[in-house]
Amino acid sequence: MNFQKRKYDEPKRPLRPERRVNLIGPRVRWMRERLLLTQDDLAGKLACYGVELDYVKIGQVENERRRVTDWELVGFAKALGVSVEWLLSGQEGTW
Repeated sequence: MNFQKRKYDEPKRPLRPERRVNLIGPRVRWMRERLLLTQDDLAGKLACYGVELDYVKIGQVENERRRVTDWELVGFAKALGVSVEWLLSGQEGTW
């Protein structure tokens, strides 16, 4: 008899739970949608402030999968017309 090893669809390494790497993602998405902007529209507004992010990177920020630099944080605040404090905490004047 010819026995073959049975292949399973198991991952080769254990899956790690996804970690959030920024605080601002959900608020960026909420405000962008409220302003009726696409991710590409937001990328254009960010470029006006010297922040070069494409729609893919903006999506990663919104999904909390990409870290945000201080320059990008300020750019998001200006492009969305909100304060840095609001992006970080959801409230004004908490710092």
